[in-house]
Amino acid sequence: MKLWKKKTFRNIGLIIFITVLNINASNLWVSGGLYDFANDVSKEFYKYGWSFRVQYDFLQLSQMNFSISTGGSFSSVPYNGEEHEMYLIPLQFSWRYNFLMEHPTIQPFFGSGIGAFAKMDLNEFFPKRHHAYTYGYHLFSGLEYKISDRVKSKFEMRYNVLIPPTLEDINSSGFDILIGVGYSF
Repeated sequence: MKLWKKKTFRNIGLIIFITVLNINASNLWVSGGLYDFANDVSKEFYKYGWSFRVQYDFLQLSQMNFSISTGGSFSSVPYNGEEHEMYLIPLQFSWRYNFLMEHPTIQPFFGSGIGAFAKMDLNEFFPKRHHAYTYGYHLFSGLEYKISDRVKSKFEMRYNVLIPPTLEDINSSGFDILIGVGYSF
């Protein structure tokens, strides 16, 4: 009998929780911007890189969004008379909190998440490519501007903290400064 009561109360609580939640449709974002390396050695060697991201908000619960994103960052600098290129490809899972506002045109947000990164260093001076995989976390904040009911734009600043796979690997942690356009389904 106790088990039956426990399950009944749990199910009632679950039904109340689901009816209170505001589950909305998903968004697809395309962003571009600049990658600024935070580490002094990386910054001196790579300077700045170009970034682009494709992000899919697959779940929105009231003021919380959950998303997956990928894309790339690219930097090219002269080294010993040749171009040295660095590619950084992320796969990130994020949560985002939208500040509570009634009918906002401009919506501030912040969030964090975890990610895995593939990195490739390519230099024509050396015949070898260096591939590395790393993981890390990220923190971000920004502003979202509502253009219409379905179209939005956003400015986002994201700090990626990457853990290098080896001690001698150059740390690729840095800031992603992105401007993007999103579409709500």
